[in-house]
Amino acid sequence: MKVAVLADWPRSEVVGGVQVHTVNLVRNLAKMNDLEIYVISFGEASEVYFEGRAKIVSMKNRRIYRFLPILSMIKVAIEVDRIKPDIIHIQGSYRVPYLLYVLLLAPRRYKKLMTIHGIVGIETQFDEKTSTIGKFLGTLLEKIAIARIPNLIVCSPAVKALLNEYQKTDSRFHVIPNGIEFEDTQTIKNVELHHPNVIFIGRLTRVKGVDVLIKAIPLVKEVIPNIHLYIIGSGPMENELKEIVKSMRLEENINFLGVVSDLEKFSYLKSADICVLPSFYEPFGIVLLEAMACKTAIIASDVGGIPYVLGDGEAGILFKCGDVDDLAKKIILLLSDERKRKELADAGYKRVKVFTWKDVALSTKKLYTRLVCERK
Repeated sequence: MKVAVLADWPRSEVVGGVQVHTVNLVRNLAKMNDLEIYVISFGEASEVYFEGRAKIVSMKNRRIYRFLPILSMIKVAIEVDRIKPDIIHIQGSYRVPYLLYVLLLAPRRYKKLMTIHGIVGIETQFDEKTSTIGKFLGTLLEKIAIARIPNLIVCSPAVKALLNEYQKTDSRFHVIPNGIEFEDTQTIKNVELHHPNVIFIGRLTRVKGVDVLIKAIPLVKEVIPNIHLYIIGSGPMENELKEIVKSMRLEENINFLGVVSDLEKFSYLKSADICVLPSFYEPFGIVLLEAMACKTAIIASDVGGIPYVLGDGEAGILFKCGDVDDLAKKIILLLSDERKRKELADAGYKRVKVFTWKDVALSTKKLYTRLVCERK
């Protein structure tokens, strides 16, 4: 069976949850002898290379494609027709060249499948930099794709429910969660951190709610004066968040660590007392799996796929989304109760073992097989 994956493929550093998903899914699918995996991507250079047994076809992302997307569609069409795949699998509902190709040029004989990592129409509500016309066009294209691509993979039941409200479609939904390479986290050593502490890992964007976490720290500080918050990541809100910290005179309590390697990320997680994910919207939250694998207690907002990942509070504490007071209370509660932290950490460590990339790949392969058999 031949599968053409249309996705942005990182040549070096993996950035963001979509790339984490794509890379790990492809690597695990490529281990299966009865699959031929091809990745068609736009990047900084035109090149062809292998990732394990997966063939990566990278096309240079020329500036003219932004003004004449028909050219990028044709480039994708040429590469797909060379492969003649049984299935075309798009990663993400927001990448214009791949979506336009599938919607306008892809032959009907190819089975079409799209993984929805996040809903553009919802996420852009938190994006102040994208123009109004850009948000409108992105949302419109996404809605057309959801309506016309017959099979859609979602990472959690919450995303499926949101999509049913968001866009009318006769397409079929298939729930396949994200995963983690569990074994890779087990031999990583801790780093030295100030205690007690909490940690945030993710993009510094409005949707991630980092400002809510920062504003909760003064309330925590009233009870736990030596509280430390470590913020890992970068993004468009970084300078604004640093200004908030400065205006609240929290420089001694809050450290911005920037972007770190995967090895360093897991070292920080293993050393943290609590991992906090205060998102306003979160389809899944891969960082939750990473914290669970590191035996770190979790506090997260009660939105999107977060309750699903945490087993409705079994493997972490949920707080009311956007509520600074509630978040502060939950942080104080958990930092003051070592036994509770250990209970949550142990529960998370047990639960995370069902979220492996191998299982994600197996579920995806079963779906591929079913779709190809339907055609026959």
